[in-house]
Amino acid sequence: MVLVSTKNVAALEWAADRIRVNHVEPDAVFDTAIWIPELLEQLANVLRGERSHPPAAGRKGSAG
Repeated sequence: MVLVSTKNVAALEWAADRIRVNHVEPDAVFDTAIWIPELLEQLANVLRGERSHPPAAGRKGSAG
């Protein structure tokens, strides 16, 4: 969330100079070893509204 806020502030401050600010959200990359098939399936179930229990933590430090 801090990166998003920093990006937003930079974008507002530099907009007058026609400088665009972009960022890549590393938490949204799904083709890495962090996202094991079991976790992807649990997340898909949550999005479909089929969650019967909270998904298992796939990694530490993830903010939702």
